[in-house]
Amino acid sequence: MKTWDPVIERTEEVLSVWRSRCISTGGRLTLINSNTVEMVERWEKCVKSAYGQWEQSVHSSNTLLGSLWKNLSPPKVEVFAWMAVKENAATRSVLLSRNLITGIQHVLCPLCSLYLETHKHLSIQCHFSWTVWSVILEWWNLKWACPSPVPDLASWWLANGYKNLEKHIWESCFYATLWSIWLVRNDYIFNNSTTQAWEVGELVKTRVAMWMKAKFDIKVYSVEDFKFFLDGIRK
Repeated sequence: MKTWDPVIERTEEVLSVWRSRCISTGGRLTLINSNTVEMVERWEKCVKSAYGQWEQSVHSSNTLLGSLWKNLSPPKVEVFAWMAVKENAATRSVLLSRNLITGIQHVLCPLCSLYLETHKHLSIQCHFSWTVWSVILEWWNLKWACPSPVPDLASWWLANGYKNLEKHIWESCFYATLWSIWLVRNDYIFNNSTTQAWEVGELVKTRVAMWMKAKFDIKVYSVEDFKFFLDGIRK
């Protein structure tokens, strides 16, 4: 964290000045103001503790963001997933914070028109999105209590115990689902086109199958095999 080194050095300089004003040496240490010294020491511990926690959180965040680059989906899809996990994609809440849109009709989720379109809502909490994720989990014969927000979802999804092709299929579902929800959202906003959640779930399956076949040159299984006989392929 070299960017913060000057800040730490400056803080230490300030603390050094405070110590010199509060403590004199004349053969022995003489406390000029014990209360002030105690305050300086507490402040020093506070700064070091805060910096340590910040450094740990940045390391954890960078580890998650770095793990997103799987090369399992088209580059633009992984870039979008990276932006979604960082919560930097152009959702309406982000545009509102940048004063690019105004008015209640322009900030609600276009998929449900009930809540502010944040990353968490659009990607997970919206009933439409939740239904899409449920279709994919049903495809894997799984039930879950969905983590929230998006970074937690990414951490949970990518920290799986699958191996080989099964692992790649599972992880690509994360990218395909986020991307498909985003495309449907944009299609509604810009083309006034609507799609049912279950249809989006089927599109996710198709995308995953096509990506896997292209990535690993799989010829023995068709797209339909992936969609309807996933259990056999996983084994």
